[in-house]
Amino acid sequence: MAESEYSENKKICRKCLIAAQLEAVDVAAELDSFLAMLKPEDLAGEDLFTKRISICKDCSYLLGATCNACGCYVEFRANVKHGNCPKKKW
Repeated sequence: MAESEYSENKKICRKCLIAAQLEAVDVAAELDSFLAMLKPEDLAGEDLFTKRISICKDCSYLLGATCNACGCYVEFRANVKHGNCPKKKW
């Protein structure tokens, strides 16, 4: 597919080009793999994660599973204890 065809057919964040190319990647499996690499003391914990995700769900910057302010997958950032919102909402 030519670049012009790609840009005409898909509207994506410039920061998300890799994700767009890897649409077949199982994001849930990637999240599990990421979390398995973290030390338990670096995890946010279920309550903090749930609170953060509920804030993200109501945020105008949320685009699918991605934060349109910084380009991260919100579930990855919200799972890290010392993670923070780029817009300082949590």
